[in-house]
Amino acid sequence: MQVNHLGYNILFYNCDHFTDFESLSNKISNSQFSVLAYDFYGSEALLGKGVCKPFSHFYYEKRQATKHQLHQDWTIFLIYQYKRFIEEKHKQVILGSSYSYNTLTDMNSVNSVSFSLPGLDITSAVMFYNEIHQIPLSNKTIFCFGVYDFFKEIKKGYAQVYVYAHKAVMGFMDAKKSSVAPICLPVTLNLAASVDVIVSSRYFSCNDSEKQERFPSESEIISALQKGINYPTRDPKLDGELQGVQTVSLHNKYVKYESSFELNCELMMEVKRNSECLGKDVYFIIPPLPESYVENINELMKNKVYDFLSGLESDFFHVCDFSSDNDFDYCDFHDGHHLNMHGAKKLRSKLHNAGILDSEVL
Repeated sequence: MQVNHLGYNILFYNCDHFTDFESLSNKISNSQFSVLAYDFYGSEALLGKGVCKPFSHFYYEKRQATKHQLHQDWTIFLIYQYKRFIEEKHKQVILGSSYSYNTLTDMNSVNSVSFSLPGLDITSAVMFYNEIHQIPLSNKTIFCFGVYDFFKEIKKGYAQVYVYAHKAVMGFMDAKKSSVAPICLPVTLNLAASVDVIVSSRYFSCNDSEKQERFPSESEIISALQKGINYPTRDPKLDGELQGVQTVSLHNKYVKYESSFELNCELMMEVKRNSECLGKDVYFIIPPLPESYVENINELMKNKVYDFLSGLESDFFHVCDFSSDNDFDYCDFHDGHHLNMHGAKKLRSKLHNAGILDSEVL
């Protein structure tokens, strides 16, 4: 149905029956100013057919009262780090899971930039590695993962931390692929706002009496994440030895995921070949772990990973195993496998002394 009103050409389509997406796309391209208003089902049809890119249309649908989810904050964190990487030309890039998120990450670091997330897997880390090396700025890359991570793919996991990490990674990639991606916009842009709020604030006059939903700004989100990065020191009442045993018993179950192990090994082999081709150092770090964790890790899992890593050592690919470092004891860990603030400082000092980190200051 078509309606002409006050010089505006208004078209109504039923997405259940509409098929001429090419014609619609041409009309939008030839128009001086076009706005698409659609509901959830219309968005699936229009965006799926590539009619428009995000942020070039108006999404009109009442926002449901849902709690702001952590994966949205993590997406903003990844976009924020990517912008810093491009603009500030960091020479050290850190990729990893919670091991490096909570020990080797600073939102406004001077000497490095981290693309680490709780739950992140090797597959996603290698994807980031490939993305950042399209911009030949970094001269050193640090991967930080545990042994069990070789048997893990977050896209196959149901644990909330894996689901959130996967959503954050996909959100980052979608933003980067967009022709008007948020990563090209000022850091102050509120990326957490819904599309309708962002677009309407630029193209439509809003009634001041209508109060918009309050979203945290990007700076507020980054600040909140930074506060939660460093684990506190250990509560002396906690049984560190028992926690290590309980944690590793959960991780040992991953040994059955042979296909994930083969994929992650193949990806790390590609990273090794790339490091040698570019002549840029890559460090694969296995972080310090409590003694009770190391003593009870599945032997088959451990042997397969260490056999593989031993074949990766080269002039530019370096494997650094701190898992059994005797300088770390239970007081350095927050739980069954994560370093606390004290342990994190100790690890950064060791990495600096070994020439892996350029400075103890991230």
